[in-house]
Amino acid sequence: MRFILSAALLFLPFRSHALLTEMWEAGRLDYSYGGAEVAAFVNTREQIQLQVVLCSRHQPYAYRLSVLLPHEHSASGIMPVNLNVDGTVTHVYAEVQGNSLEFQVGANFLITLPDSPNFEMEFTRDDALFLKIPQVISFSMSNANLVLSEVARSCVTLSNEHNFSSNQQLLSGILWPRHGFNRHHDSEVDRRAVISGNMKPSTGKADNVIASASPSGSSSDSSASTGSKPHNNGADAAGAATAAGVSAGTAARTADGSATGAAQSAAVSGQGAAGAVKAGRAESMGGRDHPVSVAQRGSAGGGSSSDDDETYRDIDSLCLRYNYESKIERPVVNGLVSSIDSVNEMPLFVLTDKCRAALDDIYEAHGKQALSFLPEFFKDPTGHYQRYVMLWNNVLLDTSRMDFKHPDRHLDDFDYYLTLFSLFSDTRIRQYPQSYYDILKLKEDPSTFLYTMDNRYELETVKYASVLSRRLTGFLSPQQNASEAISAWHNFYQELSSALPPISKAQAIRPVLYRQMLMRIWRLAGYPESLHLRPKYTFVQGTNGKTTTREPLEARCSVFEGSNGDQFFFASSDCVRSISTDLRNLGMINQEYQEVLNNWDRFAREWTASVFYSDDAQDAVGEHLRSGFALTMLSLYKNYGFGDYFLLRKCISSRDSDICAYEANTYYESYYSDLRKTVASIASVSSQDARELKRLNDLWVKYYESLKTYTRNLAQRNKIPLWRAAFVQGVAVTSQSEAILNSLYFSQAFAGSRSSLPTDDF
Repeated sequence: MRFILSAALLFLPFRSHALLTEMWEAGRLDYSYGGAEVAAFVNTREQIQLQVVLCSRHQPYAYRLSVLLPHEHSASGIMPVNLNVDGTVTHVYAEVQGNSLEFQVGANFLITLPDSPNFEMEFTRDDALFLKIPQVISFSMSNANLVLSEVARSCVTLSNEHNFSSNQQLLSGILWPRHGFNRHHDSEVDRRAVISGNMKPSTGKADNVIASASPSGSSSDSSASTGSKPHNNGADAAGAATAAGVSAGTAARTADGSATGAAQSAAVSGQGAAGAVKAGRAESMGGRDHPVSVAQRGSAGGGSSSDDDETYRDIDSLCLRYNYESKIERPVVNGLVSSIDSVNEMPLFVLTDKCRAALDDIYEAHGKQALSFLPEFFKDPTGHYQRYVMLWNNVLLDTSRMDFKHPDRHLDDFDYYLTLFSLFSDTRIRQYPQSYYDILKLKEDPSTFLYTMDNRYELETVKYASVLSRRLTGFLSPQQNASEAISAWHNFYQELSSALPPISKAQAIRPVLYRQMLMRIWRLAGYPESLHLRPKYTFVQGTNGKTTTREPLEARCSVFEGSNGDQFFFASSDCVRSISTDLRNLGMINQEYQEVLNNWDRFAREWTASVFYSDDAQDAVGEHLRSGFALTMLSLYKNYGFGDYFLLRKCISSRDSDICAYEANTYYESYYSDLRKTVASIASVSSQDARELKRLNDLWVKYYESLKTYTRNLAQRNKIPLWRAAFVQGVAVTSQSEAILNSLYFSQAFAGSRSSLPTDDF
């Protein structure tokens, strides 16, 4: 939204040049329709105003960065701008809307702003002439930290109690103590020194220091785009603004230009109060929804008493145990789930009532503002974490009746208080993995490290979950509860990760929490062997028209598609013949192979004669009668950079039989679920086609069962490793799944010619 179109310019007092100050101030605007915004702002001598909105109500954005100009511009458009913060230049774009510029920046950019000694905007010469402003605009950063922190505190209260929208990562980052919670008594230092990977130049958008790390997730900054604004009708323009320190003569105007009343200075008392009490009036930061004032600032960024210092020292004595013996502890595995070297010499975090009370006291005294989002993530009874707790405790209850040695502890609020301890103490404990310390030591952008770490942990999760699932075979309820619990935990982890500010101490709690979840699965699964990953096995798809190896067979069996030239499998006649020759030379052709081949040929002939067949390369059979079969057989001894393998990348990268079997079984279950839905959909059009698809699937299942027998026997005879046997089965399933998803389309294409057929129930 452009602040009140050309009517009332929010936070921009219409006062003489002599009265304009270059100090940061705080203000709020209320609209007649119930919307509101709370911001920090600063003016320049050219009557240009910088606005940083940190929270809003009934607006399409939670935060934004804007500049109000002294002149209205009828034309709109996008222009490049260089933002220079303390010598670091960020290239962004600004949208011209009337008399405002709306900047598309992320929360990470704004987090570094309070401690910056200078802030400049540089425009191109032509854009500056068009806007009638200097080519370089300098904004004073005097008391910016004080005002931005105060606005952030008020936004925390407004978000918790008055239904305001805010970005948790942004507010937490601004309010995070520059020296860390456990060193609150030290002199203040630059917040940017503790922010992971300070801003780096980027092109076309703000820096993205900590973006979302799993393929299925997204960055929190993207949800707070500042590009779109609501329409400004005359009713919307009824809002007026008051700023802390604004002179008493400031007037707010409606869309027709008439004055609606005077906005009084927060420093002026008892004057104009009656005129200010009306719908849509603006209030200072100490007003109706703002119980926190500058004089009431907490200690999140300031000093503390000796009693507070004693409290911090007490948590180690109350929460840690040295030489702690646990009946269910065993030497942990190597890898990222393990702790650091000399782990047995470190104390163990043990949650007692006194420890819990001490951590609660510190949170209330020093962390309640910056960490306001934490209790909701952990304690919300409808949230993902509490669902995880409930489901996992059900698994523990069920398995306690089984012959499982070393039953695990009941899950309660341990993770929450371990998180608080990791933020409030620097003491090394056994529960911390090596990656916790690696994050704290990083000097560069940690995004790559966090992404790699999450991928590794995801592989570990699949590994131990597969072993646990196999261990629970025959016990439907605990098996299902375990699967749903892990899913709920991942949802919790994704949401928490997006809320954590880009500060090393905050990001370091991610591996701490992940390890706790992983070790619970590991113990319940019976302490399986850990993963042994090698970077050379990581799945990489061929791009730019290039194969991943120089082997002639890969080139013979590849096709490149799309603007990026992505590599996919293509079963040319030469490719099929080469695979058959290789299998013969490798001694893999036997009676069982012939049975697999015959079952495939039978399915392929029936499929190509059905209404579901297409000459498309994604068809179940493919362009060549044995296209689908060829890719499966090639996978017995090779795995190239085909995009067809993408869904099985965890198996390829880990080469772990448990992970590969888990993926193959998961995709097989997904295939059957898709098949049932497809058959039901086709039955509503033609029951004959539905029955035909089911019959064809029976033929494919016969082929798949013979393939499983063939690959298992090859593994038993050490012709192929066990992981590759499961990998081949996964290739067969994923190829068939894609064909089934497409089959409904082809059935509908023929539906018109079959409309006269009976449509009795399937």
